[in-house]
Amino acid sequence: MAVLTGRVGSGADPDDQDTLEQAGAVARALAELGHEARIIGPDLDMTDALAAVRDFAPSAVFNLAETVNGRDDLAHAPPDLLAAQGIPCTGSDGRALQLSNDKPLCKRLLAAAGAATPPWVEPDGEGGALTGGTFAPGEYIVKPSRVHASKGIDADAVRFCATPDEAARATLLAAQRHGRPCFAERYVAGREFAVSLLAAPSPGAAPEVLPPAEMRFTGEWRRPILTYAAKWDPDSREYAASERSFESGPDDDALQAALRRDARLAWRCLGLSGYARVDFRVDAAGRPWIIDVNANPCLAPDAGFPAACGRAGLTFARIVARVLAAAAPGA
Repeated sequence: MAVLTGRVGSGADPDDQDTLEQAGAVARALAELGHEARIIGPDLDMTDALAAVRDFAPSAVFNLAETVNGRDDLAHAPPDLLAAQGIPCTGSDGRALQLSNDKPLCKRLLAAAGAATPPWVEPDGEGGALTGGTFAPGEYIVKPSRVHASKGIDADAVRFCATPDEAARATLLAAQRHGRPCFAERYVAGREFAVSLLAAPSPGAAPEVLPPAEMRFTGEWRRPILTYAAKWDPDSREYAASERSFESGPDDDALQAALRRDARLAWRCLGLSGYARVDFRVDAAGRPWIIDVNANPCLAPDAGFPAACGRAGLTFARIVARVLAAAAPGA
């Protein structure tokens, strides 16, 4: 069994370095399940890594390649190339990764399927604005369009925009700052949840929706949002002032049901497979809004996805077995 990662150099960002922790944990779980596991990719570009996979000739590949040569928007390439060679690959296929990684496109698909996602604005390439949903003056969070792990999101990401053109200009300024395209999404003040989904044990069955996790923000925040520092910088105030909780209140039954329903809708809409996570903000009226769909969430043992599985009584080895079985039954 091959465990494929993206190239991770010594100077890589913390979220990319975390890929190596995931790979080690998955390889150990595969060994526990009786598979020979080989990690491929940490020091190789994707061309060499895929050649190494072919030489190894595994029965399946456990795909943890979240980037290709540092580019999040090419994460679809490894599963596409493996599929072309007839090698089973875990997780979502290249098409689903493309659709989910392009956040404005993902939002258009979700909205067309009837899911609630906050209105947004993109630059149209000619100095104007493209809008999704009904624009209203207010606070918008400006963030990169095709990256994961909250890259580019900091305490200054939320700003007031009076018109779509003003929001579009804010995205262009952010794009210059981050070196990648950005868009503006209406900021939903309220609670934040992550809902993880895992392929069912029976082929063809609907995915298991795991217990929703709420991100709770303590102390003083200008606006409580899950910034890059809150996720990846243990020395930051944001990291210390945000924590995951699976405890729900007595009045949360309807909300929990809505979160689970909309997470399933996102899974079907984007054609996800294996495992995924859907992120929500919940407004003052208790309505959930999808703000992100992650088709390859972090599998490090201390990350949110394994935590949700643990809450449902699943060991890490059992998670790996379920993800592998969804891609290669009988492997």
